[in-house]
Amino acid sequence: MRLSTLDQAEFRFWLTRRYVKLLWSVLMQRIDSDPQSSLPVPRDPHSRRVIMGFEQEQAVQNDSFSQDFNSHAAKLPLGESPVLLTRIALNPTADGQHIFSVHPEKGFGINITVDHHFVRKLIQLIVETVKQTDWNLALLSDTDFTPPGQSSGLLPHQLN
Repeated sequence: MRLSTLDQAEFRFWLTRRYVKLLWSVLMQRIDSDPQSSLPVPRDPHSRRVIMGFEQEQAVQNDSFSQDFNSHAAKLPLGESPVLLTRIALNPTADGQHIFSVHPEKGFGINITVDHHFVRKLIQLIVETVKQTDWNLALLSDTDFTPPGQSSGLLPHQLN
């Protein structure tokens, strides 16, 4: 994973299968308790997943992931080699943002402030990336919660 900031700094990270599962769990917990949810979140798991899927579709429907990553970083604060991540946190702030913290076992990682939209985009990027791996991770199910006659979309659910 390569993450660039507006001031042209680039952070490079290795994500293992185990770490992606951990990251997914953290993202789903945050989305599940998101105060910016536009819809009331029901208690039953099936309805909750449908609502989460609907909100995910709404959040990324106008985003284009076809733009290439700008690989011309002016700064590499953690170095040129990617850092192997082992720890993660995504904590809400008082103003509705989140502090996204990713760190290796030892050494430096990053803590950045992100918004609700960043979290949704990250979910989408993980889904698209995992589809291209042979990791056998069940991050979504397009058919489990899509009512008949409606288009399938991004419907996150808990990992098995």
